[in-house]
Amino acid sequence: MAAAAAGGRREAGMNRTTTMDVSSGLPHYRVAAPDACRIWPGAGRSIRQQQGRRLACWAVANSCSAQPLPASGDYRTLADEGYSRNAIIHACIKELVTSFCDAPLVIKDGAGEIVQSGPLFDLLTDPNPEQSEVELRAELALHRLIMGESFLHMVPPRSGRGVAQLWALRPDRVRVCPGSDGLVSGSSDPNAGYKYIVDGASDAPLIPWQQVIHVRETDPLNDYRGLSPVLVAARMGDLDNNSVDFMRAIFKHGYPGGVLKFKRRVQPEDRRRAKVAWDEAHSGPNGWRSTSVLDDDVDWTKIGFDPKEADMSSVFGVSETRICMVFGVPPIVIGARIGLEFATYANYAAARRSFWEETMLPWYKLNATALNRGLRRHDAFAGYSIAYDFAQVVALQDDPSARSNKLVAEFKAGLITKNEARAALGHPRDVNGDYYETALGVIGEPAAIEEMQARPRSPRLEAA
Repeated sequence: MAAAAAGGRREAGMNRTTTMDVSSGLPHYRVAAPDACRIWPGAGRSIRQQQGRRLACWAVANSCSAQPLPASGDYRTLADEGYSRNAIIHACIKELVTSFCDAPLVIKDGAGEIVQSGPLFDLLTDPNPEQSEVELRAELALHRLIMGESFLHMVPPRSGRGVAQLWALRPDRVRVCPGSDGLVSGSSDPNAGYKYIVDGASDAPLIPWQQVIHVRETDPLNDYRGLSPVLVAARMGDLDNNSVDFMRAIFKHGYPGGVLKFKRRVQPEDRRRAKVAWDEAHSGPNGWRSTSVLDDDVDWTKIGFDPKEADMSSVFGVSETRICMVFGVPPIVIGARIGLEFATYANYAAARRSFWEETMLPWYKLNATALNRGLRRHDAFAGYSIAYDFAQVVALQDDPSARSNKLVAEFKAGLITKNEARAALGHPRDVNGDYYETALGVIGEPAAIEEMQARPRSPRLEAA
């Protein structure tokens, strides 16, 4: 998986940085300008803009236009051998995708009030004829986890301006087209944007960059495409897959590899028959407990090793830990063996909270920022902002009993009123509950004070 997925990812030299797609021959990244075009006045320009101008210079010098930039990983290999065949990678991605769909999306107007109607609300809750908002969000998350980037196409109406539908574009079919200034989003070049090339097509119309929201995992060697987490975890994924295949082979064949040694010379045909007979007797479940009787001139010597000798638990522990580390998912959260070895309810609750605080909240923040930036390109949505409501995310909430005890303690300490404590616990307001209770007495509204003074004093207050 690692070699196939990253095949031709990038080739770097002192004067040349490029990656080649073996199938198409197109550069994944870009080719730095030749020496004749390398000196550019840099004042007032970013490094990306300067390098974009170098790319334009190289294109002019070679009498061609800049080529669209494909993804830097093999989507089919990453999706097949990574997501579809490796249980740990699949579980990590599934946990991230489902968690990314937990917190509901919230639209706020310029005054900070929640909006539950209008064109933007309708667009986000019903983005296209085939998907709900949650389904679209899950697809975008899946793309980002497999390829390290996601593309959201804001499809304009047939006539007029604005956004009619939202669709996810499969990353391996998207070609990024930088402008002559080296930029995509924000480029002044009308040729900057994206192309969606379906399998078998030679080209596709340009999608203006204003219609696409591109979210990516930063790749330090690629200014335009994302770095796939599955690609980062590919070597550990291969180790895990090969370990599973080894275990499967042990159960399938029932014995480690070995050598039948005859103390006399044996003809090739006799060797073949002996090998076939031995394999038939000891392969598969029916041969696991079979008994063989050897002549005194035949010995069997084991040359392989069994799972105990290979210490497979340690091998699986290494691969599970490192794969989970890449995705930012604690092993205990997905039920990985290495996580369950020390599992307790307290450990699980702490791991889930850590997962949300360290992995999911940054994910939501990045996605909300990208959505806001993309939607504000359209005048009709300029006064609105997108956020997520985490109030119902169980992992981020305090333990109910601990929270209740804390509020009771704060009330008895005189830090909050009775009604404030009741409201925090979801109870209705008490008409005489606006008071503070302290060791010295009651402080609050006159009616509440009179009521409390009429009540028998507690032994604790009498002692005071």
